[in-house]
Amino acid sequence: MKTREQVLVTSEAPPATPSTSTTGNEEDTRASDNKPEAEAGQPLEAKDALWSGLAPNIVAPPKGFVPNIDLGEVKINWQGKFATISGVVAYREQGKGSQQGHIVVLARGKDRIYAHPETVLNTANSAHLFNAENGEYFSVSRFRLLKTKLGPFENQSQLEQVQIFIFDLENKLILTQSFQHGKK
Repeated sequence: MKTREQVLVTSEAPPATPSTSTTGNEEDTRASDNKPEAEAGQPLEAKDALWSGLAPNIVAPPKGFVPNIDLGEVKINWQGKFATISGVVAYREQGKGSQQGHIVVLARGKDRIYAHPETVLNTANSAHLFNAENGEYFSVSRFRLLKTKLGPFENQSQLEQVQIFIFDLENKLILTQSFQHGKK
């Protein structure tokens, strides 16, 4: 079976901008979202990096927050009609313990959403797209490989965007990165 590797174009999403709550007295720290409209192979604008339908218990990091983990070397390998997305989750504060949480990978095509793990998506009658607590558990003190297989896709152009979310155990969004799939 042929394997083809592509490096995905990345745009790290900044923390969501707080908005005024309905009471007007407190800030809304839930993650906000927009639907990206970037061309294939081009980085997403930071403001367009989050998906719709995030649950209200997901808390965005405060402005200026520097995550204690990095997500790097993200690649996609094609094996037939399946895409394997891989990368490295690295802990920045080595020797100072570890970070635990959940990883959620979403991939969007023109008419479908693929998820890892498969159980992370909520049912159709839910008000929110996914439940972070059902994401893949991780614990990292140095580095950890991320690898997930998504598909089947009818063809490679059906995969338009990949979004990787990393949460701590309290559903606080530590890091999210979007990748626009396509040729440069």
